[in-house]
Amino acid sequence: MKLPPFLSNEEVRIKVLKSYQILDTDSDARFDNLTLLAKQICETEIALISLIDENRQWFKSCIGLDAKQTSRGISFCGHAISSEEDVFEIKDTTKDKRFFDNPLVIGSPHIKFYAGAKIVDKKGYSLGTLCVIDKKPKELTLLQKKSLISLANQVFQLFELHSSNLILENERHKFKRFADLSPNIVYRYSSNSKLIYHSSAITNILGYNPKKFSKNPDLWIELIHKDDLAEVKDSLNKAKIGQRIDIKYRMKSKQNGWRWIHDISTYIQLDETDFVIDGVAIDITESKKYQASIEELNRRYDTAMKASNDAIWEYDSKRDSLFISSHFFEWIKQNQKNQQISIAEFRNNIHPLDISKFNHFIESLKSLKFKSLDIDIRIHIDQDKYKWYNFKGSVIDNYNLLLAGSITDIHLRKINEQELLNAQSLLSQASNIAKFGAWELDIETNNVKWSDGIYEIFEIDNEQRANFNLNEALNFYEKNEREKLLKSLENAIENDSGYDIFLKIITHNGSQKWVRSIARTEYSTNERKRKVLGVIQDVTSEMIGKEKQNKLIEITKNQNNRLKNFAYIVSHNLRSHAANFSSLLDLLQIENGTIDENEIVSMLKKSSKNLLQTIEDLSKVAKMYDGHITDFTKVDLNQIINQVLENLSCLILEKRIKVKSDLNQQIYVKGLASYVESILFNLISNAVKYSDDAKEKQVSITVEETKKHAKITIEDNGLGIDLKKHEKQLFQMYKIFHPHLKGKGLGLFITKNQIEAIGGSIQVSSKPEIGTKFIIHLKKYNNV
Repeated sequence: MKLPPFLSNEEVRIKVLKSYQILDTDSDARFDNLTLLAKQICETEIALISLIDENRQWFKSCIGLDAKQTSRGISFCGHAISSEEDVFEIKDTTKDKRFFDNPLVIGSPHIKFYAGAKIVDKKGYSLGTLCVIDKKPKELTLLQKKSLISLANQVFQLFELHSSNLILENERHKFKRFADLSPNIVYRYSSNSKLIYHSSAITNILGYNPKKFSKNPDLWIELIHKDDLAEVKDSLNKAKIGQRIDIKYRMKSKQNGWRWIHDISTYIQLDETDFVIDGVAIDITESKKYQASIEELNRRYDTAMKASNDAIWEYDSKRDSLFISSHFFEWIKQNQKNQQISIAEFRNNIHPLDISKFNHFIESLKSLKFKSLDIDIRIHIDQDKYKWYNFKGSVIDNYNLLLAGSITDIHLRKINEQELLNAQSLLSQASNIAKFGAWELDIETNNVKWSDGIYEIFEIDNEQRANFNLNEALNFYEKNEREKLLKSLENAIENDSGYDIFLKIITHNGSQKWVRSIARTEYSTNERKRKVLGVIQDVTSEMIGKEKQNKLIEITKNQNNRLKNFAYIVSHNLRSHAANFSSLLDLLQIENGTIDENEIVSMLKKSSKNLLQTIEDLSKVAKMYDGHITDFTKVDLNQIINQVLENLSCLILEKRIKVKSDLNQQIYVKGLASYVESILFNLISNAVKYSDDAKEKQVSITVEETKKHAKITIEDNGLGIDLKKHEKQLFQMYKIFHPHLKGKGLGLFITKNQIEAIGGSIQVSSKPEIGTKFIIHLKKYNNV
């Protein structure tokens, strides 16, 4: 017996075979029908669909044989898939040296005849065979061989259909997971009834279980208001030929009466016959209530306008002759006897900013692009006064290009529109349909898939979408918001949970938005990996109240600035008085040598000294809040650090401290060199002064570069600070945390304010007896 050979592309062939996910599946009548047909055509006792994997031949379909699989080493099909013949045929196995002693020949099922047609995929990989077997020798006719090859091709078509169905089912499952996270109704309509789907939000909005709509696809149409039904059906018919649905209509809710629905959908062609329509239906009932009040005002306005007199105009474009009814010239206070004027003459009366609009109005009608148009323009009345008029126009003679229309005084309406600007703004926000987008994060690779809705929320255009990744998305969140999002995401991944939070973003175009971010972790059994699934919805209109808070903050800032100015004045003016007081005491001492022995005078001198020191401290603080720091320059960070270390070299040597500084990169920051030097001197000198004599003393200084900032870290293993007790007092004036050491308690206060004065920030972490770490962020200098 000869063992069947392994193909040169065996590893890839096995991978392709398994990709169809056919192995070890249940029996299928479609495959059995092809096997039975092969048996009948070839007039044999046995017919099999055999797939060859690493160690076995497995039978997807088996007619005339009870076995489900055999070893690959004794298989006939193992030889057949490596054969170059279209049909691998053994007319009499007992006379073939490869098979005469094969267990399947000398034992059950006693094979004497075998013929197998390869099942080959589109790239030429042999996956298995459709074979026929008999217990007596025989030979297939040419027609039988061709039929066997044709049936083998049909088997592969079933493989592809099976794989496509699995992919379709997986996509449907993903779609449902995302849809269930949405607060709106996400639906899918299809030519395939099995794909029809409605998300769980439909229960909250319309009061029906989603299964009701699956069992009765017409229920949705039945719930639509009869006055809106014709428009909906027309939109649905357009969607079936590829157009997008974007329509608003009323639906009957089971519990809440009539609800206004904004229906938006996208048409997707699956193949030549099948299609799906994916859409979102948003409950806009509340916004419609706001809109109704405005529409009522518009209806009253229209009634008033219909009762008024309109002027009539007619334009012969070939003759450049414009006719306007006489009372129009009375409106604009012109004594125009001739009602026929040229377009050029009429343009002289139009506001300069509206001339191009009027030209476009006339040219668009002349070109026959539009049957009718209307525009609002301003007409000169008297001196520098203009009034608003609405021009309606249409083509009344295509051949001669005659245009005609009406002129209506809309000045009052324009004034009302300005007065109602705030109301219209609120209406626009209320009626603006909330957009949402879905995303999927692969926890292992950090790769993210985005839906189109995400790009729309972040205002990312088509050219920028290719490079839009997780890091790019995170950059749209401000620092605190980004930390909040990352903390929520990390917690969800760690605990297999989810989150529902509100965040602020700055879009690619610089717009500020509020979004609602909902997500949950999930384990994909098909792909065998964990994912985070989420949706983001634009909720900016709901967070509009934040603007009031910003106004209060602005008021607070103004009040704070007044306090700063007051502190500056006090420190500046009191210094001279305090100095005079000190000088008088010195003069008394000179004139009376024994005055030092007077206890009261001694107390006065001490109080005078303390007063001068307090005013000096206040002066330093006031200077930082002067408000005149505008001359920021390019500051070499490495040079400043080296300069500070040189100034502190004696103290470092005296304290026997090991200082490690990582200053490989050349980084420049934007600020004042004196401020940067003072900041670093205070923090590094503190690290040196408050070292712990009980251990080997170390101070580490590192500088890193981020996209917009330089990050400076100063860390020591000194005495440390108990932040549980002193965190709120850390940067206040005259706060001392180690009383046994000399200090005024002013350094950290000045340092923090200097950092903030040049647009930076500072964070601190510290533990008693362990050490302290300060992290400073300063803005990088931009050469552009």
